[in-house]
Amino acid sequence: MEQAAPRRNVGRSQEHSLDRRQQNAQRPMEWPIWMQQMPAYTPDINPYPALGMAGIVKQNAIHCNIVSVKIAAEGRSDVFTATTALRDVIDEHNLYKRNRNARPRGWRGSVINMSYSYGDFTWHPDVVTLIESVLQDLENAGIPISFSAGNYDNDRTHVGCSYPTTVCVAACDIHYARWVSPPEPGEPREASNYGPDVNIIAPGVDIQSADFETNDRLHTESGTSMAAASVAGVMAIFVGHEKIRQNAAKVRNLLYRNALQNIPFTGFPQGTTTRLVNTGIRASYQPPLILRRPYFGAPPFRVP
Repeated sequence: MEQAAPRRNVGRSQEHSLDRRQQNAQRPMEWPIWMQQMPAYTPDINPYPALGMAGIVKQNAIHCNIVSVKIAAEGRSDVFTATTALRDVIDEHNLYKRNRNARPRGWRGSVINMSYSYGDFTWHPDVVTLIESVLQDLENAGIPISFSAGNYDNDRTHVGCSYPTTVCVAACDIHYARWVSPPEPGEPREASNYGPDVNIIAPGVDIQSADFETNDRLHTESGTSMAAASVAGVMAIFVGHEKIRQNAAKVRNLLYRNALQNIPFTGFPQGTTTRLVNTGIRASYQPPLILRRPYFGAPPFRVP
């Protein structure tokens, strides 16, 4: 967990004060982002997901706290382990809401990133019921959750992504084309999932983040996992700025309202959303400028 040092507004001029407020709209916070955590590195397990996703979230919400939550053991992750971890997050979040003394310093709310797929297959109805029960409990607690759509090149988004209160994220490149991995001999093609369950699209190609082997270089990966982490970071900006602790639907509405609309994506079949993730920072500045909002839907502040 990283803890940001508190900052004071020491501006002496109107211009400096306004600039400080604009900056605070992007970094007003010290609050947790709950991340899935893979087990310790072994030759058959990629240790990048937890560290890499944390780095991507921090690129968007630079003063958030990253909290690792273990959902896998010995190279495997079952539904019970993952749902138990999510319930632990709910318990912690609810404790912080009830008890001010129990909160970490500067706590403002929670966001969950799940750059993690429940698989490209049909679940037993009892398993679906278990997962959906936890997702509804997250909604009731006020915790928004970002899910990667999956890299299976189809429209069969997993149960975590198809639930109506989650944010399902597909991946594109810098040219607004659906992410498709280069072909590898003997390997099935990987590409971003698509379809009506996808709520928003985010950059997911050649994304750089922290490397798990050294402090001296970045690691580059592609996929819907990277896209989901970016969306979690953007939602964290809204949570941190407005202290949204009990209303996950409000966070999703802010995400969709500030997204860029009707982007001419290519490679996504008809029926997939055309929203592209965006913070909305400064996009809402319109004359008159006596009152400003750092993003659409934010409470206004008065310019000195």
